[in-house]
Amino acid sequence: MTRSLTFPLVAMLLGYFILSMAWQWRTDYWLLEDSQPGVAVLTNKYWSGHGIFEYEYVVDQKHYTGRSRRNSEDERYRNAGVGGKSVVYISASHPWLSSLNKPQIVGAGWPVVLVALLIEVLFLITIVNPNSKWALKDSVRKQNQEVEQDTGTNATKGRHTS
Repeated sequence: MTRSLTFPLVAMLLGYFILSMAWQWRTDYWLLEDSQPGVAVLTNKYWSGHGIFEYEYVVDQKHYTGRSRRNSEDERYRNAGVGGKSVVYISASHPWLSSLNKPQIVGAGWPVVLVALLIEVLFLITIVNPNSKWALKDSVRKQNQEVEQDTGTNATKGRHTS
């Protein structure tokens, strides 16, 4: 894959990771702020594995869906499978925000997100201005710069000898 495709692809993947973490932190905030317990029915094991399930729940006769890791803290729900019931924590002010586990803190994993954000900025600088001193260096660009320097040096030498 060429650099012209690699850098934007990596930038998009990092951006997706950063935005998904921000969304999770928003959900965690509201669940810590005003969550109410409810009952969810596990509807599907999510394709990514890792104990993640899709579920449905009802608030004020309105149906909602969510996706979360299975509740591992409460033994009653630890082994719940598709079709089983589990406690779900639902934001009272934002009922579309929910989780099968009550979050402990907001911002879990922030050091990883900070590093990802810094790398994302470097990729964006490289995409927008590849010749910036902050741009990521790659072997192709480095070779091009060496060729330009050699050409410039030879041209300069030629002028001095004339």
